[in-house]
Amino acid sequence: MSIFTRFSQRCALALTAMMILSACPSLAQIAPPLASSPALSATGSFAGISIGQPVAALRSKFGDPVVILSYGQTVVWRYLTGGTFTDIIVKDNLVQSVTVVGRVENAPFMDPNDVPFGATPDQVRAKLGAARKESTNSDDGSLDLTYLVLPYGWVYEFHANKLDFIQLVASKSYLSSLTSGAAVTAGDGTSRERAIWIRPSVAVTNQLWIDTYLSHVSCGSNGSWKQASAALESDPSTSDASAYTLVHAQCTAGNDRRDFYFDTRGASSLPATTAPAPAPASSADEVQFTSQDVATLLKATEDANTSPNITLALVAKSASEMPAYDPIAHFAGIDPASKEATIWVVQPIPKNNDGVWALRSAVEADLR
Repeated sequence: MSIFTRFSQRCALALTAMMILSACPSLAQIAPPLASSPALSATGSFAGISIGQPVAALRSKFGDPVVILSYGQTVVWRYLTGGTFTDIIVKDNLVQSVTVVGRVENAPFMDPNDVPFGATPDQVRAKLGAARKESTNSDDGSLDLTYLVLPYGWVYEFHANKLDFIQLVASKSYLSSLTSGAAVTAGDGTSRERAIWIRPSVAVTNQLWIDTYLSHVSCGSNGSWKQASAALESDPSTSDASAYTLVHAQCTAGNDRRDFYFDTRGASSLPATTAPAPAPASSADEVQFTSQDVATLLKATEDANTSPNITLALVAKSASEMPAYDPIAHFAGIDPASKEATIWVVQPIPKNNDGVWALRSAVEADLR
């Protein structure tokens, strides 16, 4: 199953849960529990976003959404945040709810109530007490546990008995008391002035962001855009050599082509180091690099500039040396010499016959 198929499945699950919640009675109409759990956060904030916050204020920190989803009257702005998606329901240009949903299996995440992804319903009940409401979703059999700390509510959703969806909502009366925010339009990439903002801009993860964005923009007959090539463009006013990333894209359904401008100003980068290629771990030192490790590593790149406790290595390798399953993008693994969690990224392909044939051989190996 491709990573983008998993994106689509989690997107559908998130929207289904949101529609179920919007169809439920207002939280203000539900009697509060006899005793509120002291562990519940009552700040109205989740994942750095506050209910009632104007969406225009989110752009400098989170950039533009990686996709805007619509389901009936519900509009969701989705942000890519490491191994998770952060979804916000937008109405009157204000944040109406905040949801964090797993993007990859076993994505590491802890909410403000100290409840981690992967927890079972019993573990959440042991932490927060009895839920004010429990319900089973008819579409996929997932379980919802709802906790109230008025005017807010926390919804925990479990799939296969594991938590991978957490939503912060607010009562209808509280939301109706808010004043509409200023209108804001996300960039569409048609020019520098309409460039799509990537924030935080991190050189090693910007490509993942761009690939995800393009995969959600439709073209042709049920197609989407895919990067064919890209180039960095500078901003003379700030001397930022990577202020913009110009992506030349081709439609996966047909021969249509178009350019996308991404605003990647202030891109942080990781120092390149030299390390040997990954080798199979010995039986005495078995190392398994899971999807959770990858998600953790991607999230760590966002914090690398501020945390002195993170050790990351970025190593360039030729296309022919890249592991078969992902030869033209990146490979994450444990370096057998240094024992560091490492991302190997492919070097720019030389514009000669040797470079072309090396890339072709790597891609063919991946397809076998």
